[in-house]
Amino acid sequence: RLGRTVDISGLHAPDVQAIAAGMTFACATDGNHGRSVAQGASLVGARSVIFVHSGVSNERVAAIARFGAEIVRVAGDYDQSVREAARVAAERGWTVVSDTSWPGYERIPGLVMQGYTVIVREALKRLPQ
Repeated sequence: RLGRTVDISGLHAPDVQAIAAGMTFACATDGNHGRSVAQGASLVGARSVIFVHSGVSNERVAAIARFGAEIVRVAGDYDQSVREAARVAAERGWTVVSDTSWPGYERIPGLVMQGYTVIVREALKRLPQ
């Protein structure tokens, strides 16, 4: 939207923040991914809506909500929360940041997986030979 690439050093620039303020990011989660999406959205001043299934504990929900996320409880299991997040996001023009892919939705989950490799690399560096 700005006609340029924005790197991490530019996330707090007024023009970036102005655009982010009008964005909503959604995902389904068992806990950790939703917390990450909520924190990322809060860092740039965007909104997050996190869909959690009935098996997600109140403690995990509270940890996500601390980052300002709106929580939507979904009856059923994780797969049902993924479908509901995608459905609502499509209806409302939100961006889905899922770690689960489906046909036609592979780019963002691929980027999420790349992020997971950073965690693995950091852990491996700390392990003894």
